[in-house]
Amino acid sequence: LREKVWRYSPDLVVLLMTTSNDITDNSRMFRQNPIPFFEYRGDVLMLDNSFRNNKKFIFQNSSVGRLSIWLKNHLRFVQAIGEIHLAIKHRYPKLKAQEPIDAQANTLPAASVPIAEVGIDSQVYRTPVNSDWKAAWSITEGIIGLMNEEVEKNGAKFLVISGSNGVQVLPNIKDRERFAEMLGVDDLYYPDKRIADFCRTNSIPVIT
Repeated sequence: LREKVWRYSPDLVVLLMTTSNDITDNSRMFRQNPIPFFEYRGDVLMLDNSFRNNKKFIFQNSSVGRLSIWLKNHLRFVQAIGEIHLAIKHRYPKLKAQEPIDAQANTLPAASVPIAEVGIDSQVYRTPVNSDWKAAWSITEGIIGLMNEEVEKNGAKFLVISGSNGVQVLPNIKDRERFAEMLGVDDLYYPDKRIADFCRTNSIPVIT
């Protein structure tokens, strides 16, 4: 926002929230990558740039690291290897985890068991109960507030939109209800409701 948006002098800045990963991506506890993160120091939200000293970040910005990135972006067989690695890393554990659920599905033939997208932590649909999730939500709300201040300072209007996740819009309502029941929640709209409540409390236009 600060480095790229204002050169276009927008009248309206729209923030699309994808709750499937935006909340966790704002927390170092969930996304342990060498990138800048906001964090609270006391009551002040500050940008932490300590990632610049991370060995992985230093390697990625070295000549060898930049070469590996170029190869990945330009050679199909390198991309294929990467896709195979991701499939093994993410999909196999999830398939193993699905086995008990699939067995249970035999007793509930009325609807198929919904499968959430890879990368989604289903805890986002619950009220946070541990410190990591509470911090992730607090930081996310703080960032929205900072963006609103930045936009107003530059004379533009700010709008927040909460997008849908796949499991929230499954065609079969029974699948959605079953997934919510598995999580122990009444519905799958906690993140959308929380974002809307925060925005309305802070007089930020929001669409959910």
